[in-house]
Amino acid sequence: MDQYLNRTRECAFTELDLSIQEAIRTHLHRYGIEKALTGEPILCIETMAQVIKSGLFAGKPTITTHTSLLTDDWLVTASMPEGKTPGVISARYGEISTQDYENTAAYKLIPNSGLDVIGLRTNSDEGSGSIFIPLGPEPAAVKFRIILKDLIARSL
Repeated sequence: MDQYLNRTRECAFTELDLSIQEAIRTHLHRYGIEKALTGEPILCIETMAQVIKSGLFAGKPTITTHTSLLTDDWLVTASMPEGKTPGVISARYGEISTQDYENTAAYKLIPNSGLDVIGLRTNSDEGSGSIFIPLGPEPAAVKFRIILKDLIARSL
């Protein structure tokens, strides 16, 4: 079974990898929500999610960089596996809900740490879906969980 090691830090948007910054800006422009990033976000975090393969054919661990921004009205999250182009998803707080992954049935099958986000997304053909935001045990991850849940509750 694979093991997961997530390390989360709080950072400024300008401290992010340049390809992630550009992917986020392009996404916001494509969906007409550039105003979401007119100033520094309420909170910006970066999680380095490492998958440590186990078993006979383990191979080298893979690392994916996950970035999440909390703006006044939007959750914007980007994911960039090693050597690949970042993908970006955004959603309004009033159109999503969250669940701590550790409290789901899936956790028993695939132990990891983070949030499941369910609801409407700007760039989904179906309009709704779910995403997983990996989080480590650090204070920045705890702060992210609290603020995101509060922003969602206040938007309802």
